Amino acid sequence: MLPNTGTPHPLNSEEQLNCILDVISASWTEKTKESYRAGLLAFHVFYDMNSIKEQHQAPVSQALLSAFISSCAGSYSGLALNNYIAGLHAWHLLHSIPWNIKSNELQSILEGASQLAPPSSKKPKWLPCKKDTLLHLLTYLNLEDARDAAIYACITVTVIFVHSGIRLCAHVHTPGKVPQL
Repeated sequence: MLPNTGTPHPLNSEEQLNCILDVISASWTEKTKESYRAGLLAFHVFYDMNSIKEQHQAPVSQALLSAFISSCAGSYSGLALNNYIAGLHAWHLLHSIPWNIKSNELQSILEGASQLAPPSSKKPKWLPCKKDTLLHLLTYLNLEDARDAAIYACITVTVIFVHSGIRLCAHVHTPGKVPQL
């Protein structure tokens, strides 16, 4: 049910409102919804721990949102916090509640919190897969075997896309020209 924001709704049934909520929420994948729910839960725990009264919870204020992000800094990755805030923003959108947050201030505090993320939340970069790696892999495969040929084809296409996919999208591809590694 949409919260009472003081503005009368032109719709006359709970069923119509639920239909709108269903259609809007269909734009998010299940994984996105899970992430958003986790963020909303963390936000509600923050409210409860700080005894924030319900009438001050929505719309969220800049100060309250900054306090929430600051309380999470050092415990969550920057990506997790960004997803949590996106979920809170989506909740406001879904319930027709104004989002009165200044994006430059939000970006600054999120960047700061990201810098304080625990080292365990950051994955080390992998070495790139190059032509030599593919050729080495080929020594373990028999291209006469359909399964091995399919494996090699999939890996090769993936590596080519990762290495040159951006260029393929950014420029017009010349038919018959194969991207080089």
